[in-house]
Amino acid sequence: MADYTLWSRDRLHVWASWDEGGRLVIHGEDLQPGLFGATEYEYAVAVPASDVPALISALGVQTADDVMAYLQANGQSIVEGDERAWLEGLGITPEFWSRIEFDD
Repeated sequence: MADYTLWSRDRLHVWASWDEGGRLVIHGEDLQPGLFGATEYEYAVAVPASDVPALISALGVQTADDVMAYLQANGQSIVEGDERAWLEGLGITPEFWSRIEFDD
């Protein structure tokens, strides 16, 4: 599936894609030096496939392709406002995963 860039600056890269199961997944990778020596923070926020129709309705769009266009057009405000909080504000309960990497 294709990746759609939502944000790419200051060593923070955020992109969205549809996975094979029909979930919308927003991935982020932060390569800025972090707390306690962290060198990388990676996360994913996913909309379950069963909630995609509710997301389409909440955004006022027609198709999954329209969702990606909306995300790209509004990527900065979505990322700056926290992707998970944005989805929760739309009434969607996303899945969340994260990983922190430290220098050895």
